Amino acid sequence: MELVSNKLRGSITYMGKAFCIALLIYSAACLLPVERVTSDCATNLLNSFGVTATSYEKQGRILMENIPISIECTAVKIIAVYVGLILSVKSFNARKLIFSIVYSFTVFLINSARIGITYCLRRADVSWVLAHDVLWVGFFIAIGALFFMVSHYYLPRINENLYIILKASLNSLRTKGGKHPFTLQSISAQVMTILRDFELS
Repeated sequence: MELVSNKLRGSITYMGKAFCIALLIYSAACLLPVERVTSDCATNLLNSFGVTATSYEKQGRILMENIPISIECTAVKIIAVYVGLILSVKSFNARKLIFSIVYSFTVFLINSARIGITYCLRRADVSWVLAHDVLWVGFFIAIGALFFMVSHYYLPRINENLYIILKASLNSLRTKGGKHPFTLQSISAQVMTILRDFELS
């Protein structure tokens, strides 16, 4: 019982750290010209395949041809979340750093290619829902699956922490009254204990 409680507390602490790191990375990225870099990269990818496209700024907005590139289009939020999960895990710093850099660069390139594909599909008169929304969902699922497959072998503690949190959440939903090591009350108590310890430290 105590071992389970300690594991859950550690996993909750891990998620808290991951959230703070992700928020910090996203806030810092918003100060950088990530929209312009993403638009330029997508344009260069298209040009390398013989597709004519230009990246430019108009009235404070970044566009690739007629497609506006906002901060949501840059995948910065997704990168921030996954890098937060990577950097928060207890492991060798070099391994975490390598995973963070390689994964972020991979997601950036795949996302730039996604934007280029969206542009090509729109030129072919494919609807915005298929060219953008459906493609975005596929992109989101693909990079998530890639992350968890790589982390399973490279940094397995990430998946272990997430599994503990998921198991605790599922068990709390299944429990109807009665005592159980994984309840919403016990999870709340763990969170309050962690916050109390943080304030005292």
